[in-house]
Amino acid sequence: MDKRSLINNIKLSDYIESLLRKGSICFTKAEAIKALNTTELAFMRAAQRYQKKGILLRPVTGFYVIIEVEHRDAGGPPGIHFLNKLMKYLKLPYYVGMLSAARFHGATHQVVMETQVLTLRPLPIIKYGRHRIRFITNKFTEKIPKQTLETPHGSILISTPEATLFDLVRYHKKAVGFSHIATIILEMKDKINGKNLLPIAQIYNDIPIVQRVGFLLDTYGNKKSAIPLQNWLTDKDIPLVKLNPMSSTKGDRNLKWSININTTIEPDLV
Repeated sequence: MDKRSLINNIKLSDYIESLLRKGSICFTKAEAIKALNTTELAFMRAAQRYQKKGILLRPVTGFYVIIEVEHRDAGGPPGIHFLNKLMKYLKLPYYVGMLSAARFHGATHQVVMETQVLTLRPLPIIKYGRHRIRFITNKFTEKIPKQTLETPHGSILISTPEATLFDLVRYHKKAVGFSHIATIILEMKDKINGKNLLPIAQIYNDIPIVQRVGFLLDTYGNKKSAIPLQNWLTDKDIPLVKLNPMSSTKGDRNLKWSININTTIEPDLV
């Protein structure tokens, strides 16, 4: 190791410690090079050594996460610890949704093995240690109702309970099927406000999705919370739709929601 590399390696160590003292675990390559007053080559060599030691994680090019001691066995901290800064770095709107948001809204019956993030354009899955961050494209990302959730390293945006329900139905394959969605509705039903469903129905403006959400909520949730969706459908041309659009199976017909129940739903007991 040449003398200059050793000097920059020590400086990077000091820089990492200074960030941790401030409660920050993220930095960019540009920020580090400026703070260390060093070259890109020297920084990259030092950063690679720390990555090999399990002290630094680089989820995307140019963005680094400091792996604190308590997270080293897992290969890094949970994605929610640095997601907000990562998405700002990528200059993309986002929200944590689907199964990940459902967990924060009380649906804890089944373990979520990945952080599901909705954003405007496709991004590759991020895998590190025991963790995964999966990105799902939603052109309505900026319009979807959200709320903030505090993490050990700042806040993140997550979908509201009502928006979470819509997305679970909209992306039902990524939600592990309708039995899982029914289980989540049973666990989240007290947090779903029917009035808050209407703005989301208007954003998506997709009649079949509203039919499926209404049917599932009416069957497994609080029936009163489904009434605003039923009213929203009243003056519209309602087709008969399959509950599971991916299946050719025929099932019983639900006249209230004009749904062909073409899949077996067996929610877990909660």
